Amino acid sequence: MLRYDWRYMVSLGVLLTLELLWPWPRALAADPQTVTQTLTYANGDVYVGETVNSKRQGEGVYTYKDGKRYTGAWQDDKRHGQGTLTFPNGGTLTYPNGDTYVGAWQDDKREGQGTYTLHDGQQYVGEWQDDKRHGKGTWVFADGKKYTGEWSDDKQVGRGTMFNPDGTQYNVEWKETQPSQRVGK
Repeated sequence: MLRYDWRYMVSLGVLLTLELLWPWPRALAADPQTVTQTLTYANGDVYVGETVNSKRQGEGVYTYKDGKRYTGAWQDDKRHGQGTLTFPNGGTLTYPNGDTYVGAWQDDKREGQGTYTLHDGQQYVGEWQDDKRHGKGTWVFADGKKYTGEWSDDKQVGRGTMFNPDGTQYNVEWKETQPSQRVGK
């Protein structure tokens, strides 16, 4: 016959209740914990948001020392998902030549739906893949013409429709980077 000491049973009960014995100690758990942290980098940049194993993961705000700020989703220490990059003087992601981009990101590249506006007023609104125009999109030219159609690897491809400022439209088929023919009126 086994004899149980009541102190042993109480200690075992406490350890089980605190999950220090079963199924295993939390410190040894395989699933990483998401925590909210403030990370300050040597160059003066600061990140406030969710992290996993001290990597930016989830929602957070990254403030650059020059005043730029990215607010949005992160995955594996990279901008990933929906987010907005703003500047001290207002606005969105502005390239050195004055072009701007507003839209989705994945692995620090334009991905998904986004709008790219050139400094001269031309604009692309549509899908992005791997930092290139890819999928359905619309390009508005500086002269007011508008092309709607398919894009692949940053180029217009296949059939699309060209709209003129006077309201007329015609279908085109792209081969290489120029429309090969008018298909209709």
